[in-house]
Amino acid sequence: MGVMHCIYCGSEDLSEEHYLPACLGSFKNYVPLTDRVCLKCNAICGQLDEQLCRSGGESYFRVFLGITGRKSHTKVNPFYRT
Repeated sequence: MGVMHCIYCGSEDLSEEHYLPACLGSFKNYVPLTDRVCLKCNAICGQLDEQLCRSGGESYFRVFLGITGRKSHTKVNPFYRT
């Protein structure tokens, strides 16, 4: 099989992609993709995931239900983003 390319930009610098953000929970038999997205596009998608999970509607319910994030992440107010 030939060299795989990023599905977004065509780069060959592929990385591991977590297509289901960890903020949405744990999923049984979840396997991250390893041959679809490059490092640069994965970083951009990660920023979008962060906005969704830490500042979007999902963040309201996480706060309401008392769901906490990873200890390594800084605490973010979902109603005010600097």
